[in-house]
Amino acid sequence: MGLEQSLPHHPSAITAAPAQGGAPDTAILGSATSSSQMMSAWTDAHLTTAQLAWKHAEHMLIKKAIESGDIVIDLGCGDCRILKSLQNAPFAQYIGVDHDAASIEEARRAFPSPTIPNSTFLAADLFRALPDMFLQEGAPIGRRVAICIGNTLGSFGDLRADALNAMLRFSDVTIVSVCHNTKEITLKRLEYYAKNEIDCRVDWKSGSIFSDAWGESRSFTEESLRALAEQAHAKELGFAAEFQTIAEFGLVMVLTKQQ
Repeated sequence: MGLEQSLPHHPSAITAAPAQGGAPDTAILGSATSSSQMMSAWTDAHLTTAQLAWKHAEHMLIKKAIESGDIVIDLGCGDCRILKSLQNAPFAQYIGVDHDAASIEEARRAFPSPTIPNSTFLAADLFRALPDMFLQEGAPIGRRVAICIGNTLGSFGDLRADALNAMLRFSDVTIVSVCHNTKEITLKRLEYYAKNEIDCRVDWKSGSIFSDAWGESRSFTEESLRALAEQAHAKELGFAAEFQTIAEFGLVMVLTKQQ
């Protein structure tokens, strides 16, 4: 699932930003809560103003990037709400992949086949789903555009480079949207956690936010995102990278296979 993932925490905790000079890199915010408090707080009503602007900018960027006949592969798609923005886009096929089966079921209810023709929703691990889709007879034919938005890549832990490499091996264009790593943006991310009473822990140096339910949600600088592309062997696979900032705190990397 994209856009920040975790458990409820005490709203006042966001005041625990590090002071200048000598402050600890890590701050503990709130405490763990029961599983009954877990929520899928991804609807517009749960998002902050900054997140809503980010989500809209992501969707518009993806829509603009899609060409006629494209196969769009949405990795970490959640309930596939981006389809609301893409209904008039000229793609030939949309494939949503998420490990969370409940999110996929919600997507299937929200977007039945007549609503979005040629749409497929898979509850699967991307490391298995991509080979299963494209290394077989009858695989979809067309330009493959892999998208990984809402800071989903930041939740892959030590598998971030492996996940990006898998996207590159099975795509012609890969678009990754993550949170930019600055202390100011980390504070803005924490406004979401406060709004939804989400327990978390912050590492101010890496810009990572941790929760018991979802683990690490890391943010990135352009330098660290570029390094991740190198670890994923983007250049060896024939991809060139472009970077841009979107909305208030989004950082986008577009990797395009060179002809």
